[in-house]
Amino acid sequence: MTAEEIRKLFEIARAVEIKKLKITGGEPLMREDIVELVHTGAEIFDEVSMTTNGTLLASRAEDLKQAGLDRINVSLDTLDPKLYERITGADEIDSVIHGIDRAIEVGLRPLKINMVMLNGMNISHLPQLLDFASSKGAILQLIELSPVDGNGGDGLRGYFCPLGEIETSLAACATRLERNELHDRRRYTVPHNGSTVSVEIVRSVGRESFCMNCTRIRATSNGMLKPCLMTGDGMIDFLSPLRAGASDSELLALFEEAIRKRRPYWVAK
Repeated sequence: MTAEEIRKLFEIARAVEIKKLKITGGEPLMREDIVELVHTGAEIFDEVSMTTNGTLLASRAEDLKQAGLDRINVSLDTLDPKLYERITGADEIDSVIHGIDRAIEVGLRPLKINMVMLNGMNISHLPQLLDFASSKGAILQLIELSPVDGNGGDGLRGYFCPLGEIETSLAACATRLERNELHDRRRYTVPHNGSTVSVEIVRSVGRESFCMNCTRIRATSNGMLKPCLMTGDGMIDFLSPLRAGASDSELLALFEEAIRKRRPYWVAK
């Protein structure tokens, strides 16, 4: 989609009372016009955030902040360079850490570090990530791997690590508990090495509350409205009607149709 088409998408989203924008990917920083898109989003929405792999973040953090980006999530599943390269296919961990430092420096807070827990790969690396997040004043977000329909999900099932036991351990020693209504996520502030660290748990697999507390609607890079992250069922083509000259009321109807098609994935299963 062009920047102009994305602006129209944003405007119609706001017309159905969507108030927050999260820019994800793929990797959003690969778009040359990403700063322009953030600025557009900041004009339309109450909050703009982003999830990135962080490899290109250091050189763009200040521009993103000035454009109106409020906060950022950076994916970092390990601090071990060899394992990082094995997981991501790229020897870029130093660039990611530099990007995190720069984002914090320019005021992109709260910064979240997204760690997808992978059975047999990075579970033992959790203490190092806790140290790292604590030292940066960042929130460590532990994410349960969620194999997704039509996205190679079956091949990932062997890496699934349930987070129930980890969450129970955090709850037992937490000095503070906060609840993020989106997806019914809980954030624990726990003592760590003479200081504290905040750890947010994202558990989706089999949890009815994850779906029942989800208010998101997604738009893909090729202009499809996606009612649910977990499945491609019910997607609505927004871009083709837009390019064919559809009116705002017709585009609004497409958003409303996509919203009506939202179903709780785990409950349905």
